[in-house]
Amino acid sequence: MAVAGVRTVNGVDLWYDAATRVCTTFSHCSAWANSERVNWRVVPGAVSIWFYSDDDCKGKIVFASPIGQASGTSVLTSSSAGVAIRSLMAVGTSMDPLRGVVSECYFNLNDYHERSDVINGSTSANFSGTGSQSGDISANWHEPLPHN
Repeated sequence: MAVAGVRTVNGVDLWYDAATRVCTTFSHCSAWANSERVNWRVVPGAVSIWFYSDDDCKGKIVFASPIGQASGTSVLTSSSAGVAIRSLMAVGTSMDPLRGVVSECYFNLNDYHERSDVINGSTSANFSGTGSQSGDISANWHEPLPHN
């Protein structure tokens, strides 16, 4: 799975797993601030990472990574004010609809998913998140919700 994120003007890196057509919103995170750069890694050949100015992958596309570029970094501005980026999504070549919206907070590259603790062999996670659904889609994403 692709991994993408931003570096804030405060020097904090926010990293996320970027599943295709799943929007990740992170502006609610306590470490969120305007961004100075965007980063992406392990992006499949026919996929681009789009970084949005608004929550829920709406608004202006601030930056789109080049299709076929597996890893990269782009400096958005040299201004200390930075650029507002509130969400991101991996987009493939098809125009299939959005599969979901997640809201997550990870505060550095090592914490963006579960990691093993070498010292005691335990597994720990540094994660917080919420999800949202809009429209007439059920939790299993296949059947409409019943109307009462």
